[in-house]
Amino acid sequence: MTLDYSAGINHHPSQVGIWIKYNGIRFSDVYNLKLHDGTVLEKMYPHGYSWIREPNSNTNREGEVMDSEVSEIMLVPDEELWSPRPKGELRLRRNLSHIPEANHVHYNPQNKE
Repeated sequence: MTLDYSAGINHHPSQVGIWIKYNGIRFSDVYNLKLHDGTVLEKMYPHGYSWIREPNSNTNREGEVMDSEVSEIMLVPDEELWSPRPKGELRLRRNLSHIPEANHVHYNPQNKE
């Protein structure tokens, strides 16, 4: 399964704690999700075209959340990450190495809630 990055990523990995409109492109990182119905799911990890709960998530929803259900995403702050996850500069460099185009992303207020 290959994700289509042709639309371009619309956020930078340093934009932690900011709601961003979800265009289907994200880092392999932990996000909070806002669904189209307004439900917020905390600490979710991308899995192909869906999302799964992190071990430290307090989200009650079972099973996968499909990309088509997601309206907005927010990178989870370092202090809320499950302990084995990379944090700080390592996290930033890791995300940029996976999607180098994110180096050219600038904060766009239209992407913010």
